[in-house]
Amino acid sequence: MKNIIFLLVSLMTVGFLTAQKTEGIVIYEQKINLHKKVQEEMRQYVPEFQTSQQELYFSATESLFQDVKGGETHGAGGANWTGDDGENVEIRFEKPENKTYVNFSEKKKVESKDFLGRRFLIEGDIETIPWKITGEMKIINGYQCNKAIFEDEENEQTIAAWFTPTIPSQAGPGTMGQLPGLIMSVNINDGDMVTTAINVELKDVEDGLIVAPTKGKKISPEEFRKVVDAKMKEMGMEGGKGGIKIEIRNN
Repeated sequence: MKNIIFLLVSLMTVGFLTAQKTEGIVIYEQKINLHKKVQEEMRQYVPEFQTSQQELYFSATESLFQDVKGGETHGAGGANWTGDDGENVEIRFEKPENKTYVNFSEKKKVESKDFLGRRFLIEGDIETIPWKITGEMKIINGYQCNKAIFEDEENEQTIAAWFTPTIPSQAGPGTMGQLPGLIMSVNINDGDMVTTAINVELKDVEDGLIVAPTKGKKISPEEFRKVVDAKMKEMGMEGGKGGIKIEIRNN
């Protein structure tokens, strides 16, 4: 009798897992701390945070992450003031418009990135992320989530991600993923940039919505990194981190 009960429970569990939805649409809110990116004396001229919205279309095998069309961006723009020497100083913050396509089954990605007015199409393999699941849990937008972290030494970033096993998908914001559940939140460097799901809709995604971007000059990830590093060195800035362009100039 015990064996029969055990078998019934097992079958019910398998049926529940099979019924879980592996595709849908997620709206994320991204919050960038601008004050962490400028010197202290400049903070009075810029908003503390820039917020925007992105959307993730995902299925069992692929995903597309992009800006919400027509969505509002708060804290964008910049400021002008007159320096002690009488010169007019302008500081501008611009958030690039990027798209990221990931194919989980083929372990490939395609990114369309805007860098200083030039658009690049970056194709390459998905890098394996050495996540460490911590055992910490919390509720995000009604979903029970587990915490995973990893140290990105190349970009000098500590990244914490909260994923929900309730939605068995490897997807997440941008190239973040490879966890046993959809990523609901990503926190980079303890608040430098926080991306959190504010709406999750589990449903069949229409054909043609999850497609790789095609616009931009084709380039490898290594070549793109060289372009970014060279330009940032030319401008006397440390670049490639945070997904935001900071431009400071004297008029």
